[in-house]
Order: sequence, then structure tokens, then C-alpha cells
Amino acid sequence: MLVAAGALIVAVWSLRLRPGRPAAELYDDFTDAARSARLWRSLNHVHEVEPRIGGIEVSVEGTSGTDFGGITSRDVYDFRGGSWHLRADLESFDCDHTEAKFRLTFDHDSDYCSFEIGRAAQGDGRWLYLSRKYDFAPRVESLPYDPVAHRWLRLRHDAARGQMNWDVSADGTAWTTLQSEDCGLPLTRVAPEIYAGRFGDGSTRGKIVYRSFNVDPR
Repeated sequence: MLVAAGALIVAVWSLRLRPGRPAAELYDDFTDAARSARLWRSLNHVHEVEPRIGGIEVSVEGTSGTDFGGITSRDVYDFRGGSWHLRADLESFDCDHTEAKFRLTFDHDSDYCSFEIGRAAQGDGRWLYLSRKYDFAPRVESLPYDPVAHRWLRLRHDAARGQMNWDVSADGTAWTTLQSEDCGLPLTRVAPEIYAGRFGDGSTRGKIVYRSFNVDPR
């Protein structure tokens, strides 16, 4: 029995550590609802996440507490040498205590690295945060958010240098690298998450539409 149990544990871990699908296989322009349903699933604490032609809309409204909504991929992907990008349109996200995030997780679990657009308090303006949390020294860089220059966001792995890169673009074609960091975890089983929400107290209302996941502008 012990031998059989041990073999089962090894089999489970072998499956868990098996590399995911190639990262390039995940792309979605959100125009085919059936295809999108096969690629994505809802995150916990779903709050008014609605598909619309060409995008995924997340609406946030409330006066207190924490509430987030969004989607994550159903599968995991091998992100070595890969990149994912998307377009984030903040239609009415000027309120306090709100954030919108595009991040990578390891095996739908550990937060790996992310872009975050946030505003903590009135008068602070909106900030673009570049974060990585994959070792014992989490790091967050920030700069004022520009809704034009930062409309497109890309997380990209440079396999030759072993680095993760945070890139932004105004049009989805010409990219600027804002930050590069050495990787601290394997990238064989990565899943993207895209979501938005609110935190803390105070009247909150906002809307963001994510478009063109890993699809180049037309």
C-alpha cells in the first residue's frame, strides 16, 4: 500500500510540474463568446464582469469593503521566452480606492509579477505599479499613470537574459520597456489574471474594459 501511495504522489507531482501549453497559444480578441468561454474562467469575488463585443468589462461600485472581479485562463502555459499583452481602457476609473491589474500567477496560485493601475486616495492621481513578488524581496516600482502612453501593457520573458520585462505602448506596436528583473521562479506553468476592483471605504464607481489579449492591433 505504501508503495502504491508513493507512486500516486509521484504521479500527481509529475503532472503538476509538467510544462503547460505554449504561451503563444493563448490569445483572444473577445469576439467569439464560445471560444472565450473555453479559454477563461471567472475569478473569485466576481463583481459585475460582463463580456462585450471586443472586450471584457469590469464594473465596480460600492461604499465599503473589498470587491474584485475578473478572469483567469483555464489552462496553464509555458511562459519561457513568451509574452502576453493586452489593451486596458479605463472608461470611468477616476474614483478613489480602485485598482485594475494584469498579472501572472504560478500554477493559478502564487502572484508572480504584475501591472497595476491604481488610485488610493483623492488627490493622489492614478499610478502605474510594476511589481514582482516571486522571492523573499518583493519589489514595487511606480510612476504616474498615463492613459495614452500606458494603454497597452505587456509582460515579456527574455529567455536569453533570464529576465522578465514590463513593457508599455500607446498603440500596441511601438513598445517601451519600463523595467527588467531577473526571474526567481520557473515559468513552466503560468496563468494570466486580468481583473479590477475596489478596496477600503468611500464611495467608489468605475469601469474598465480589457481588449485584445495577445492580439495585435488591426
